[in-house]
Amino acid sequence: MNTSETTGARNARPGDKADAPKRDDWEVFANPPTPMAFLAAWFRLLCTETGNPRRAVLLLRTVSGSFAPLARWPENRDAARPAPDAPDPIATACEAAQKSGATALRPAGDGMRAIAFPVVLDDKVEALLGMIVPDAHLRATLRRLHWGAGWLYGMIANRQAEDQRGQQADTHAALQVLAALGESDGLEAAARALVNEILPLTGADRVSLALMRRGRLRLVAQSQTAEPETRSALLRALVQAMEEARVQLDPVLWSAAQEPKPGVATITAAHAAHASRAGALGMISAPLVVAGRVIGVLSLERMSPRGQVSAFGPADLARLEVILGLCAPVIELRAREHRLISGRGRIWLGKAIAALFGKRHPGIRLAALLALALLAGLGFARTDLRIRAQAELRGEAQRVVVAPFDGFVATAPLRAGDVVQSGDVLATLDEFDLRLDLLRWQAERARFEQDKSTALAAGDRTGIAAADAEIARVSADLSLAEARLARVALEAPFDGVIIAGDLSQLLGAPVKQGEELFRLASGNGLRLDIWVGEYDIALVAPGAQGVLALSGMSGATLRFEVARIAEVAQVQSGQNGFRIEARLIDPQTGLLPGLEGVARISAGSAPVLRAWLRPVTERLRILWWSWIP
Repeated sequence: MNTSETTGARNARPGDKADAPKRDDWEVFANPPTPMAFLAAWFRLLCTETGNPRRAVLLLRTVSGSFAPLARWPENRDAARPAPDAPDPIATACEAAQKSGATALRPAGDGMRAIAFPVVLDDKVEALLGMIVPDAHLRATLRRLHWGAGWLYGMIANRQAEDQRGQQADTHAALQVLAALGESDGLEAAARALVNEILPLTGADRVSLALMRRGRLRLVAQSQTAEPETRSALLRALVQAMEEARVQLDPVLWSAAQEPKPGVATITAAHAAHASRAGALGMISAPLVVAGRVIGVLSLERMSPRGQVSAFGPADLARLEVILGLCAPVIELRAREHRLISGRGRIWLGKAIAALFGKRHPGIRLAALLALALLAGLGFARTDLRIRAQAELRGEAQRVVVAPFDGFVATAPLRAGDVVQSGDVLATLDEFDLRLDLLRWQAERARFEQDKSTALAAGDRTGIAAADAEIARVSADLSLAEARLARVALEAPFDGVIIAGDLSQLLGAPVKQGEELFRLASGNGLRLDIWVGEYDIALVAPGAQGVLALSGMSGATLRFEVARIAEVAQVQSGQNGFRIEARLIDPQTGLLPGLEGVARISAGSAPVLRAWLRPVTERLRILWWSWIP
């Protein structure tokens, strides 16, 4: 039997002391400050009343099931001990009494006898009282032990009753939380109910719950908070503290005032770091275990003292373990029901089937039958299949007016949308620099002609040839200046309409040679360009007819006929498509190039349901075709 020193007994509570205060034993016995002090005083009085045995010891059962000494007689532990090699008769007697549950006697030599008296409650030895007394006093000592052991029985029974009341209170609290979980609907409601119910039962300031998702803890609920801000650095540190409890598979009890105990391997570094940041005095992180598997971690934080207690203790941890032991399976069940396919989807499907085929909800069954009949009607009724596309009117001929040379805009009387006649001035470029160049080249040519006349008079053939070459060069530059001056006015090449270009806001601005200034379209003939997407082009063929609605002519439609389909795909608005050329069947007056609208091309007939769903089905068909090997 293990009779070594331990840190406490199962019947001991925090704050109890094994040594009696320095007062008279009878005073301590009458008004004990703690239960342990009462037992120590009772033991010393018992030893005194039994005639001062040579040696005595009082052993109490610990949490691990072994026995630890609470008090010794005499108080000097080295006194009256047996030799190191000799067996201890008290230990031998106590081992026998523990096994048999009855008083055991063993010889101790020199006319002495070792007595081991067991205190048995509910068929379990809770305490052992061992003494070494003379054989002559054996009977009297046994009578006094039986007479005085009632106090020991009463104290142990009272402590067990208190423990049972504490366990009943913990069980009641667990049932209260379990009832709140039973009334919740869904995982989120159950998680909020769990943290909010545990908050007042444990005296915590904040309770947080994290569940396992894809191999990691995810914070799902926090007391008195609708939606926890999981991205904050404080809550990320809290989740890291919870990971300590999950990895160690054991609750973590941390206190700001606790000191590390030798031989304790619990890791609390993340708890200390989070508590330092959050200002917590104590923390408890306990894993939720179902069938040996961790499904989440619950964390309690205490920011301010509760009476004389500033941090959590073993009693709080015991209560939390009882609550989680009952509530963890409910959270696991809610988590399973929260899954999309095997949980929520199955529940929704079951409710739908019950509503359709059950005895209740006749209105739902009638609505389902009407919807089925409507779908059947849409599947058989036929309608004209029309393709919707963007369209634009263009002229039969288009011309671009560009800058003939580098210069500056002088005037711009016309702009996009204006109807012009052939020869109308669209804009003019500044001619001041051109006229200066023209005068300069004219003066140069006159000077070289004078040099030629001088060379002719002198008969200088070399001078004549050089003068002729300079005159030819200057004449070419003069012709170029005259040609540019003649092209200062930009004129319309034909009758039509300006469809692009507005220089009225750019007077005085520079232009580069070849820069596009205006785009004109002929007004004699119109052509309709239609842009059809790649999913609809297969339904369009030359000769197909349709109607056109222009944006500037609301309420009026124009009929057209497809003339040609371009064989090269183009990209417009981020989508692939093809350009279709069509001609108007009954053109109206007042139509101008550049007008845009919506065209609907007839593509035969089809069921109404297919016509509605065709854009979606065509995209799914192409997507499926691209995926199959």
